[in-house]
Amino acid sequence: MKNVCVRLAAAFTYMAVIAIASPSFSQTAVYPGFYKEGVITNLDWKGIVGAIDMGAENGLEKGAQLMAVRLSMSSTDPKTGKVIPPEEIVVGMVEVTEVTGPSSSAIKVTKGSGSVVRGDAVRRRVSRPKGLTAEAVGFRKINVKWEAGPEPEIKEYWIYRATAPEGPYKIMGKKRSSDKPEFLDKHSSSEPMADSTLYYYKLTAVNTLGAESEPSTVVACPSMGPPPPPSGLTGEAGNIRSVPLSWDEHPNEEVDGYKLYRSKFPQGPFDMIKELKRRSETKYHDFGDGSASSPKLDDSTTYYYSISALSPYGDEGMKSAPVSVTTASPPAIE
Repeated sequence: MKNVCVRLAAAFTYMAVIAIASPSFSQTAVYPGFYKEGVITNLDWKGIVGAIDMGAENGLEKGAQLMAVRLSMSSTDPKTGKVIPPEEIVVGMVEVTEVTGPSSSAIKVTKGSGSVVRGDAVRRRVSRPKGLTAEAVGFRKINVKWEAGPEPEIKEYWIYRATAPEGPYKIMGKKRSSDKPEFLDKHSSSEPMADSTLYYYKLTAVNTLGAESEPSTVVACPSMGPPPPPSGLTGEAGNIRSVPLSWDEHPNEEVDGYKLYRSKFPQGPFDMIKELKRRSETKYHDFGDGSASSPKLDDSTTYYYSISALSPYGDEGMKSAPVSVTTASPPAIE
């Protein structure tokens, strides 16, 4: 009898160990934000051959690979008393050996035998990414950001762009999961962008099996238009047949220069008189068709000037409001 009691005690101890080591089925199944496609419903005593509650209606086929995952137990920070939420843990990998029904398949554990247990969740892919945003941060530059996913098997994120919400979409870049969750989409000869154009973005996450998640929600972002004109355009009146002009340096460091215009009428038409190639150039002396030694603007004449700014791609913004400047009168003849 004593030996029987010892054996029974040992059996109960073994069962208790199994209960502690096995995942909480309810926690794995219903914990908020935990993504799963199915659950391991059966596993032999060797932990190698079993079954899952996914089948033909889930699109499974023989040879399909799935990650086996579970949640760690939540705990409490001894210093702050705050509850530390459970983390997702990859415990192994399983392969479908036969699809046995609409919602059932036979499996074998291909990685993590001894770690994978009945009740572990299984999934072919991770959940769709969340928190996607897009913001224009420069000329033909849009910065895309997102929230890093909770799944430990995420390998990288793929960023897609289109010019219509329904697509077609094209991959603009890929970012590793270990990188900061953002991507700068910018103009290039191979992937051109335009000014004042609405672009659409979506994102997917790819796991270590190479399986791509469902896409995120699509977001739209307009690219920047051509730059506004610089402020502070002024001209010095009273010069002989010439007009010195000046203006404030454009606040946008990407601006690539300016165009100056002149007219004898406030409403125009305006003729371009000078293109300046650097943002730092903020002065110009207008001698008409002449030079400093022989200026050729008309005496006693009011001229109207306007200025525009250029993007790095040569796109011109709108012209400023015209400013008027009058040249000096000719000297009196005695």
